[in-house]
Amino acid sequence: MQGRLFRQIHPIPYDKSYLRGLDVVNTRTLEEIVVEIINKGGSSLKQLVQKDFGIIKRFNWGEKNLFITDSIIEGKKDAEVFVNENQTMILIWDKGHCIYINGDEETTNELVRVLHFLTDHLLDKEVRSQLRVLKIYFKEADESVILNSLKDFNPRILNRILYKHNLNKPFPQIFLETDIVIKEINREAILRKSPGSHQSMIEEIVNMWGSEESFLLNGFGNYATNEEGNIVSWCTSEYNSNSHCGIGIESITEYQGKGIATANTIHFLIKCLEKNIIPYWDCWKSNIPSIRVAEKTGFEKQLEYKVILINLI
Repeated sequence: MQGRLFRQIHPIPYDKSYLRGLDVVNTRTLEEIVVEIINKGGSSLKQLVQKDFGIIKRFNWGEKNLFITDSIIEGKKDAEVFVNENQTMILIWDKGHCIYINGDEETTNELVRVLHFLTDHLLDKEVRSQLRVLKIYFKEADESVILNSLKDFNPRILNRILYKHNLNKPFPQIFLETDIVIKEINREAILRKSPGSHQSMIEEIVNMWGSEESFLLNGFGNYATNEEGNIVSWCTSEYNSNSHCGIGIESITEYQGKGIATANTIHFLIKCLEKNIIPYWDCWKSNIPSIRVAEKTGFEKQLEYKVILINLI
């Protein structure tokens, strides 16, 4: 990936510079396009409103998705939720690059209907032109059905690792160069047009949270600057709930391998401790730099799992 060390929650194993400026590709937002497509073509699934998101709890998500679904249920992470008529299948779209599919046992026919909904609506040509890439989280028992239904999109299976930090051990000491300063991402930091990677940091926040205001209301994070005041690394919370969150972190190329990502992570963990929020670190199994920082800062491996990755262009 160009200019970045890693991403935890929404990474892909190659350059993701295409994410920049996605919202200006079309004058309509991605959500508006999807809603229009669903309304025009009808839907075999029912779209839920926020007050009904408690239905999400009926499904067994496992630890890999639990902190994400908690955030959606609490309304801190905006998402679209769809269920079939008898509520045995559910599809969640995070209004970005992630789809979560779950269902009761022995509901293959219903799963196929959900996948038809996915291809007819969320994989419409106009939507694909904006999304560019899609990750699908699923139960392993459904793997063959999903791969077969989406074969026209050349789906790939990739492995991810989920880490968790229980905040019950001393954080390691990190000694940085004297010109590196770590600061909180607050309103002033967002509004001030800092040099360096300020715009990249803001776009990353908006891609995850929908807006700067949503991040300031529900999220938190910190960033590092060099002696010239240029932003060289940032670390933000993602999928916050009252008790958990994910962590997303990036560093520009010139400042990798200097302990800055590690220091940024430790500052983030201190804030988690203050807020009594347990953080998760989710990354590609192939992302060795990400794994090293996670383990160095005390995150413990919980599990490995598969996702389906689809390139849409």
